[in-house]
Amino acid sequence: MKKVGPLIVGVAVIKRGNKFLLCKRRSKLKIWRKWEVPGGIVNFGESLEDAIKREVKEEIGVEVELVKPIDFFFTNIWKLKKKRIHVFLVGYLCRIKRGKPKPCDREIEKVKWFSIEEVKKLDCLPGSKEFVLKAANL
Repeated sequence: MKKVGPLIVGVAVIKRGNKFLLCKRRSKLKIWRKWEVPGGIVNFGESLEDAIKREVKEEIGVEVELVKPIDFFFTNIWKLKKKRIHVFLVGYLCRIKRGKPKPCDREIEKVKWFSIEEVKKLDCLPGSKEFVLKAANL
């Protein structure tokens, strides 16, 4: 079995008023068709902050301002049929600087704003709900 990683994934917890923006992931794999915070892999030589800004723009078409680092990280190992992927998620509380969020990437099915109470009830990818809950207290 092929092992991939560890990979650093930068995530954006985007807040507007008392709502948080989450993306519904599109995937052939049922385990990945869940809600998540936007973000993605930090490329070689790229800063975490630049990766978050780039990934959010690619995924949902908005420019974000990074407000504050979230004092939390999450690690997970995804066990797939032919490989195992090891990821570390690191995030920032963000706000939209420019644009209206919409799916701009084939992996994003939809985007929606949720209250913290609604987030608590969602079926999310591992780490996403934890990041939102941590950011809600900033």
